[in-house]
Amino acid sequence: MEKVLSALQRLLRPSRALAAVLTVVSAVCLVLIFVKGWEDTLFAYMVYPLSAYCTGVVAYAAGNAFRWGKQRLHENRHYHRYATDLHFKAEVSLYFSLAVTFFFSVFKAAAGIYYRSAWLGSIAAYYILLAVMRYLLLRRIRCGKTGGSCRACGVLLLVLTAALGSISFYSIYRGNAVHYPGFLIYAAAAYTFYSLTMAIYNLIRYRRIRIAIYTASKVLALASSLVSLFFLQTAMFALFGDGAAWERLMNLFTGGAVHAIIVCLAILLLKKEKTT
Repeated sequence: MEKVLSALQRLLRPSRALAAVLTVVSAVCLVLIFVKGWEDTLFAYMVYPLSAYCTGVVAYAAGNAFRWGKQRLHENRHYHRYATDLHFKAEVSLYFSLAVTFFFSVFKAAAGIYYRSAWLGSIAAYYILLAVMRYLLLRRIRCGKTGGSCRACGVLLLVLTAALGSISFYSIYRGNAVHYPGFLIYAAAAYTFYSLTMAIYNLIRYRRIRIAIYTASKVLALASSLVSLFFLQTAMFALFGDGAAWERLMNLFTGGAVHAIIVCLAILLLKKEKTT
């Protein structure tokens, strides 16, 4: 088995010059195949295996480069601490999320005042509440106080549902939505699903740290990503939909589900505060 793996590694590690030539030739041939419509020709069947081999070579080289870069990053003491110390990583992520939330709250508030838009004003209120919650968590970290963190975030999450309710009202019944120009909506979709995935992952990972303030911060990130998912759905319907009645029903269902989940998260935080 070791001989097979060794032979496979040698096969995936040709010289750089040979790998570059084969990759360029494969790319040019694939372009010709798809442009000329030669997908079912003998030439195409000869190029496909070469293309697959070049893909494997590039993927293997990219993996080695990633591992090399990660090792170099760990030589930096600040990055090593960030990667290995969950307490420090949670605090840094909270600082970053506070900065982003503060920027969005100021931007949406200014846009709402300039355009005299109640829709933008409700979104600004949502981001302002998020910024306040994250600031309170950071203040408790700086003061070395962790008690009451879950209770404070639980209460503010319940308040957040009021701001989210106004957003849902304007989005569903007034036909307003977040609009992304051009292909920016695809980037927004990728970021939304990434943030949702990371929020769930971090909530599970950081449960080993039995400190209320970190639990509250991760629950807050999950609530924020769920609201972003609702925003994304309304934007998708506004851009690609045709105004059908089922779109309003879907927005109503998603908005209600997000409301219910945030209320449940708030109640769980309040119950956790009583048990810790």
